[in-house]
This record gives sequence, structure tokens and C-alpha cells, in this order.
Amino acid sequence: MFEYINMGVVLLSGIIFLLFTISYMIEVNEKDVDGEVKKGSKLTIFTIIVSLIAPFAFSAMTKSDIYENIQLFKDNKVLKCSTTFNNYLVSSKSGWNISDDSFLKDSLLIRADKCDLHE
Repeated sequence: MFEYINMGVVLLSGIIFLLFTISYMIEVNEKDVDGEVKKGSKLTIFTIIVSLIAPFAFSAMTKSDIYENIQLFKDNKVLKCSTTFNNYLVSSKSGWNISDDSFLKDSLLIRADKCDLHE
């Protein structure tokens, strides 16, 4: 599952985690009007937890997309797959094959989560 983790999501989650952790630490160390030490807000704690879980949730969604697109391919559906520079119509009829979690034709390899059903 770790191979499907998007590093952009990890970076963003890390930044959010750090900001809200610092915010929480400042908030806990402040005193309210009565001189009592404040407790951290539930929203801050929730945000910290979500930022830690988010990369794994996105990874699971990516893996689910891959399995779904491979199944569509096996059902002889045509998929529109995108790369940085081009879009390709992928189907078993046009000579594409499955290679692990990707579609392969000649030397072109496209990961299956980069595809949608072609209408």
C-alpha cells in the first residue's frame, strides 16, 4: 500500500500537522481570564489526527481506482488514460496488456489509476 502514497499529500499533511501541533501547544500553554490553563480545542486535535490519516486514505482510494480500472480493462471496456504529455485509449483490442498495476503497450507503461472509462 505504501507505493500508492502520493508524496504531495504526505507533504501537505505534514505541514498541516506541524502547524496545528504548534497551534495546539501554544493554546495549551496559554491561560484564560481566570488564570486557568486552557485545554486544546477539539478541532485542533481532530485536524492533527486527520492530517496523519489522510495519506493512507488517499493511498487506499488510489489502490481502489487501480483495481476498478483493471477490472474494466478485463471486461473489454475502453479506458482513456492520461500521461503528462498525451492521452491514450487503452483496451485489450488495441494491443494493451496488464503489467502489475499498470497498462503496457510496447515500451509505454501507464499506471491504472491515471485512467477513466472512455464514453
